[in-house]
Amino acid sequence: MSICPNCEKTIPNSIIRCPYCNYLIDKSYRIHLRKDFNPKACNVPAKMGANFKNLVSVVLSKSVAQSWEKAIMEWEIYDCVEDISCESSCVCGKERIKYLFTIKNKLNNNCIFPIGSSCIQKFDREDLNKEASVMEGMFKLLRAIRDNNYISLSTEYFSRKLLKALYERGVFVPNEFNNFDGEKDYLFMLNMFNKKNAPTPSQQKKVRAIIVASIKPYLEKELDRKMK
Repeated sequence: MSICPNCEKTIPNSIIRCPYCNYLIDKSYRIHLRKDFNPKACNVPAKMGANFKNLVSVVLSKSVAQSWEKAIMEWEIYDCVEDISCESSCVCGKERIKYLFTIKNKLNNNCIFPIGSSCIQKFDREDLNKEASVMEGMFKLLRAIRDNNYISLSTEYFSRKLLKALYERGVFVPNEFNNFDGEKDYLFMLNMFNKKNAPTPSQQKKVRAIIVASIKPYLEKELDRKMK
């Protein structure tokens, strides 16, 4: 059996047009369910949508554990690419996803790609949600910088999690302007983000300098090849 990518009904593998919605099935997008998939035996809700059912089937087929609650602990985010045209589909069957994640199993090195952030959230793990949010934030920030948008330290482009992740990745490089202590730039950016009042012109100038001199080069180096 497989899933119709249009109405998400379960359909036989042999048909080329969905009997429920008359959708013409593209074989390259046909998503197969494991023949032995049993939601009850895998400790997942008996009543669940077709996309979630297919996600569970794919994850369990590549996991060591065969219960959902154990299998979801085996995975970590390995990579992410951006598809600005949104022409890709998640392994669950959801179409038109923008951020295509690769997750990797820590026990057997199996990978799943592409998987969207909505499916990652179904793992119900704070660490995965945080990492996915940070990766998406980096893509959004780089694209805004390249589009010459006015970048302010607001929630439109930044978050405390994103700033901390940038710091932990060594983005705030030591230089003569921060007395060769990159942490000072991180703490300055964090302070400006938490600031209730708008930054002064001199503070905004420093924010812009840090973005151009430290953040932009890092994002271009890490993400340029991952943007379609």
